[in-house]
Amino acid sequence: MIKKKAKKSAKKPTAKKKAPKKLKKAAKPKGPKVLGKITHIFDKISVAIIKVAAPIKVGDYIQIKGTTTDFKQKVDSIQINHKNVPMVNKGAEIGLKVSSQVRENDVVYAAEEETHLVVAPQPSYPMIQPIRPVTAAPQPKPIMPPVRPIVPLTPKPVAQPKPGYDNTKFLKF
Repeated sequence: MIKKKAKKSAKKPTAKKKAPKKLKKAAKPKGPKVLGKITHIFDKISVAIIKVAAPIKVGDYIQIKGTTTDFKQKVDSIQINHKNVPMVNKGAEIGLKVSSQVRENDVVYAAEEETHLVVAPQPSYPMIQPIRPVTAAPQPKPIMPPVRPIVPLTPKPVAQPKPGYDNTKFLKF
């Protein structure tokens, strides 16, 4: 008996249609919120020009970070074209007074209010700071070199004049 091989059908199996994939929401980056980037600085008046990437308002706390910069401060005033504004939105370029030295390309982040952060107004006249006593460890007394006894000097004997000579200087011829 010879077995006949079953012929395979010439029809290809139909591919199943795939349902469209659902797009995943982009995960929010962990860490502080980026508020902007410093594009220019005016050193003499301590003002930074910031390209805003998220809304900023007066009273917010910000942190400025860069390669050599890292400090926090409160936003006291925001200016656009030399005019104070209470709030700015994304895309604006603002002038912001900074309390420390910053550099171009430093990034501005949102910071939480901190209780130890104190922003005091600068006086218009120089203040003399009171001198506080330093409470350091007591200093050891300096070691004095040994004292040599003082020997009284005896006066040299004065030569007595020769007898018969009256100590006058006269020339006699």
